[in-house]
Amino acid sequence: MSGAWPAIWFLGYQDTNGQWPSCGEIDLMEYYTGDTLANNFWASETGTAGDAILTPLSYWRDHYTGNWTNLFHVWRMDWDEEAIKLYWDDELINCMLVTRGENKSPASKVKYPFLTPQYLIINLAMGAFGGTIDDKTLPMHYYVEYVRVSQQERHIDGIKCHHCQK
Repeated sequence: MSGAWPAIWFLGYQDTNGQWPSCGEIDLMEYYTGDTLANNFWASETGTAGDAILTPLSYWRDHYTGNWTNLFHVWRMDWDEEAIKLYWDDELINCMLVTRGENKSPASKVKYPFLTPQYLIINLAMGAFGGTIDDKTLPMHYYVEYVRVSQQERHIDGIKCHHCQK
């Protein structure tokens, strides 16, 4: 996979939250240079702040039979007004309180970017952090079987609702 940089990530809307990193970024999965990453980024007073978990690919290979990179996996995010929890194949990899991601930059338009909507990006970048592209590995494929988005129902004062505010 020389040169490959696959990712499943979320980015906040820059028109309402401000430029990156003030808009907030959630990396459900990134893979490059032999490691998998589960990250969250926001703005510090001087640049970027983050909560990053780096797991060597060897960790995953020890838990699976066969070639881990050739198998389908379930990447899941449970995100509510309290925390962001990132799971890979039902194993909790990263958990962060949303209030930890407080923007400190004066240029930020929102204080807590993880309390605002974000959009999903699934991509396979080539080069850069993926390393030098080895022509022998081309063409390269990145398969996504499905994407499921759901919202839990809330019960406020005994009333079942989908879009209730606290």
